[in-house]
Amino acid sequence: MHPSLISLATVSILIFTCAFLYPKFYDMNAVKLMYITVPTKELGATIARSLVQDKLAACVNMMSGGVESYYLWEGKLETGTEHVLFVKTVAQSVESVVRRTKELHPYDTPAILSLDVNGGDSQFLDWIKANTGEGTATGLPQDPSNENESGVKR
Repeated sequence: MHPSLISLATVSILIFTCAFLYPKFYDMNAVKLMYITVPTKELGATIARSLVQDKLAACVNMMSGGVESYYLWEGKLETGTEHVLFVKTVAQSVESVVRRTKELHPYDTPAILSLDVNGGDSQFLDWIKANTGEGTATGLPQDPSNENESGVKR
């Protein structure tokens, strides 16, 4: 058998495996939890407001009590107090969240991570999808009499 045919068969099997056995890799509406650190509460609030107002995130939580960070920067041990943002978003918005955060953030290399969400309350996950990215165009049916302004059931 010709080597290029073997390669083509291998690629086909990989595509099939990824697409059908691991569909979350192709689900741009999959829920993501992002972890971002900021040097001040004020910057955290600015980033949080910007992400939620522009529907890049459904919700942002800020741990504003501060966490002590230890890291190497340019070969030197550094320490500092930072605040943590937890951003609830979808896969299609991750790059936009990264871009927006870097536009507003003073660090050359801010800590920005995107983590897979492998489960949770299905209604909450649907709420995140409906209030982030393209999900906001269609949204989910809402019963305003049963929710507060944050979309949380009373």
